[in-house]
Amino acid sequence: MCLVDKFINNKIIEDAIEEHTEKKYRQELGRYFEYFSKKYNTEDELEIIKNTKRDDIDEFRDYLLINKYYAVSTVNGVLITLRQFDRYLVDRHIIEESFMNNVKEVKLNIKNKNLKPKKKKEIITPEEMNKLIACSLTKVRFQKDFNYNSVRNCFCILLLMSTGMRNDELVNITLDRIESRNGILFINFSKEHTKKDIPKTVPIVGKTLEYYNKYMKTRNELKTIVDKDYLLLSSNGEKLNTRDINRMISKYAKITNINKAITPHSCKKFFSAICNICNISEIVCKCIAGWSLGGDMMSYYAKDNILQADDVLVEAVQKVLDFTLNEEYLKSVNF
Repeated sequence: MCLVDKFINNKIIEDAIEEHTEKKYRQELGRYFEYFSKKYNTEDELEIIKNTKRDDIDEFRDYLLINKYYAVSTVNGVLITLRQFDRYLVDRHIIEESFMNNVKEVKLNIKNKNLKPKKKKEIITPEEMNKLIACSLTKVRFQKDFNYNSVRNCFCILLLMSTGMRNDELVNITLDRIESRNGILFINFSKEHTKKDIPKTVPIVGKTLEYYNKYMKTRNELKTIVDKDYLLLSSNGEKLNTRDINRMISKYAKITNINKAITPHSCKKFFSAICNICNISEIVCKCIAGWSLGGDMMSYYAKDNILQADDVLVEAVQKVLDFTLNEEYLKSVNF
């Protein structure tokens, strides 16, 4: 068992830390080991720890703040975790001298508050969303595997904007999590599949369902499928990653002259805004997007009123689609 595992197991026993805290510890210690493995040119945990000195931590802190542009709160979180890890190592005589003595956390002030210029928050309008969707269905000269990529990309955009789904959630959907209930398709997300460890279920309806079916037809016709368990594949049969979705949306934004820093996360903001316009309750909106347990929504499932909860979700997603999509425009436009 590695030292990080031993440290975390100790925290579970002594402090009864929860799963999300364990994940946070692993992430923050991972940053430490990633940096110092390069500095010391070794992957050996113990060697890294024994080589780490007090001044090295100052250097590491400044690297996160200045070179990686991490927020002050993120950097301080890493330092707090390192201080606990350091104390664990000293108490067990794994190291003789603390490398965290007198290491100060970063103070938030005018000079370091905005080391990285913040991007303006970009909100997509319904008109711009229609442009992105239409662009996915418009063939660009010399575009390879257009028939396959177009229906897949259109399905991705529709699913992102109508459900507030995150990019990493999208690309990691597996076929075994798609379930038909009462004639409607749902994608099930257990807490292991979501960023905030919150389970959710997302319906595929309306225009999204139409392009899901078109995509699955072309997917089944692929000559080679490497990652057969995953829903979203390249034309070579390999699983898509988050960079593929980022590049796709950025490309469509450029083609359609949408002069905004649009990313898949912009679709999440769009979903939230449209839910508000359509008077979809905050609880339902959060339940679909996975921002909270959904309050009364989840109580429906707990009481086995699955169809009642499904109906609420389906109605909400369909409202977002109906409000957004301009069918006449989508049929007539050509980029």
